[in-house]
Amino acid sequence: MTNAFNQLAPFIQEFIYQNHWTELRDIQERAINAVLNFDGHILISSGTASGKTEAAFFPVLTELYNNFPKDSIGAVYIGPLKALINDQFDRINLLLKEANIPIYAWHGDRSQSEKKKALLYPEGILQITPESLEALIMNHSGDAVRIFKDLRFIVIDEIHAFMGTDRGIQLQCQLTHLDRLLNRNVRRIGLSATIQNIVDAGQWLKDGSPLDVQIISSHGGGRQLKLAFHHCEIPADADEKKQRAIEAERDRYLYEQVNGHKCLVFTNSRMGAEETATALREIAEKNGEPDRFFVHHGSISAMLREEAEMSLRSGNQPVTAVATKTLELGIDLGYLERVIQLGSPGNCSSFVQRLGRTGRRGSPAVMGFITTNKPDGKNPFEDIPWEMLQNIAIIQLYLEERWVEPFSVKPCPYSVLLHQTLSYLMRKECTAKELAKYVLNLPPFRTVTPEDYLILLKYMLKTELLEKTEKGTLIIGLAGGKLVDNYTFYGVFYDLKGYPVIYNQKTLGEVDFFPEVDSDIALAGKNWRVSEIDKERKQVYVVPSKKHTKNLWFPRFGVSVHDRIVQKIQTILLGTEEYAYLDETARDALAFARKTAENYDLQNLYTIESDKSFVLHPWCGSKKTRTLLFILHYLLKEKLEIQGLYCYGSPAIHVVSELPAEVFVQTLKNEIFGIRGENLLPFVPPDPNNRFDKYDYLLPDVLLRKAYVNNILDLEGIKEVFCGKHGCNENTKELFSQIL
Repeated sequence: MTNAFNQLAPFIQEFIYQNHWTELRDIQERAINAVLNFDGHILISSGTASGKTEAAFFPVLTELYNNFPKDSIGAVYIGPLKALINDQFDRINLLLKEANIPIYAWHGDRSQSEKKKALLYPEGILQITPESLEALIMNHSGDAVRIFKDLRFIVIDEIHAFMGTDRGIQLQCQLTHLDRLLNRNVRRIGLSATIQNIVDAGQWLKDGSPLDVQIISSHGGGRQLKLAFHHCEIPADADEKKQRAIEAERDRYLYEQVNGHKCLVFTNSRMGAEETATALREIAEKNGEPDRFFVHHGSISAMLREEAEMSLRSGNQPVTAVATKTLELGIDLGYLERVIQLGSPGNCSSFVQRLGRTGRRGSPAVMGFITTNKPDGKNPFEDIPWEMLQNIAIIQLYLEERWVEPFSVKPCPYSVLLHQTLSYLMRKECTAKELAKYVLNLPPFRTVTPEDYLILLKYMLKTELLEKTEKGTLIIGLAGGKLVDNYTFYGVFYDLKGYPVIYNQKTLGEVDFFPEVDSDIALAGKNWRVSEIDKERKQVYVVPSKKHTKNLWFPRFGVSVHDRIVQKIQTILLGTEEYAYLDETARDALAFARKTAENYDLQNLYTIESDKSFVLHPWCGSKKTRTLLFILHYLLKEKLEIQGLYCYGSPAIHVVSELPAEVFVQTLKNEIFGIRGENLLPFVPPDPNNRFDKYDYLLPDVLLRKAYVNNILDLEGIKEVFCGKHGCNENTKELFSQIL
């Protein structure tokens, strides 16, 4: 064995021998040396199932073993999912059997007695979610100083799941809180499989800390992939009977792909997961084959989710789980033979995560795609199978460049700013000046001006979130007290709680609404009839039903598509390249898309359809497209004589205008060039749909508008699309004058 192995604690060396490892992986060798011989932060980035967990914990546990912290937690593990924490708890526990190092898991599903034990006898490792860490720091700040007095490491798993999100902003605040509470800089170790700009990720990890960061990256290049792609086209003139027959054929195709294998099927909605699992079960029943299908999504009870996970982990029996994003992150599911994606994952990051669930133990990663397109026959451009093209674009960006979306920093994180203000005041009463000095120096809030923070504090006083004492200090107000006293306060993301559905004293999951008694719902991949509604306890009681039905949940927020994916779609449409993973149906759909695209000048900014109708296709992602629609609808509707705007999800906007298309586009270019961010603020409508973050509803209108313009829109980006990096030049302005 190597020098890295020789540095490890004896119980870890014994663990390696017992598991018949002949060598450590390169990422583990380098991580062990870095953690044990370097005093700063460490970012470990490598492919799925490459041994990152061991790369971090082998040296961390060695350090704790050699220099055991007394009466203090030695290492904190922060994971994005309770299920991931539970999974890692079991994995790390195997390492600790002979080491006498305790480990505690702390989250909403863990008992109070376990948490109390961690507070009374703090030692070893604490595994926790950001929300539970928020609660611990907020409600037990004195205890936090005591139980973390000799904290050596903070390990953050799947850090890409935090970066660029409100949870990530909250986590960065918590890391700084701990450093300030302990009056020293705790070392951070970040783990991730999918990071595009690893240098930026390293800076995110160390933000707010003076310690340096060392990056250890290994993604390999020889991984074998097996991809398959099936497309289902429903003709525009298909009646309901024919459509059902085509969809049934698609379901049978899926069944053939998963039957007899251990598989994961990903869908983009809870309803889609339920419908798919039900369809697979019905086919199995007709064929006289056993039911080996599970459902896994956020509205299923924890017990049923764990049952699905255990079924995938245990043995080599063929079993299929139909899941949403809940099984995307690194929960250990053992060896999976293949992954099937229904629809599009929406971005490269999710694709890479889902692809990484298969292909372990040296076998190829096997992933299939199934897309469905139902044209309306009214507009050829809209009839193009955009979802199929999006998938091809995502696959090719990964195959050709290993590209994954970079994370973005939120310029105006006012929702989390409000949350952290209340959180801090729960710990300490202080003046507005002291509060601003503390909060605005947290890393994510450096872009917030003192003037904006003063506006927020005054509004929080007005709405009784805060209260001013006689001595001039700020405390939590009446409305603020009601907010922070609820356990949902600790999270900064939307957690849409529904109504528990119960059968035979067993909670199956939740629905978002009260159904009618004797109506039918689908949940956990099975059909149920509602037998009773207890509105006082907010519970729904059901019995099994044979009637096939659809269950409806309120939709979650959609995936934002990056510019690179949309631009790759344009390249695919304009190109002639064939893709070996497409089957005949998908090849035919691609040929149709390219033939349709021949009628559109896709390299120009617009295509004329008639005298007053044309299509804008700037080939930009969701954020810039949203900005363009905002400008057209709210700022330039009258000047551009717009009669209609239509955007159906394709990378194009259909425009009906009294102006000729050429005049319209040149006028638009000239007008966009002169727009400033403050020009947009008055036009942000006071609409609840414009509240994207959890605590937006508590913000003053002036900050809500500013957050919308800076976080949701991309004015500079859309200027670059229409005017270039340097705006409209003199030639463009001269041409504009000639046209007019």
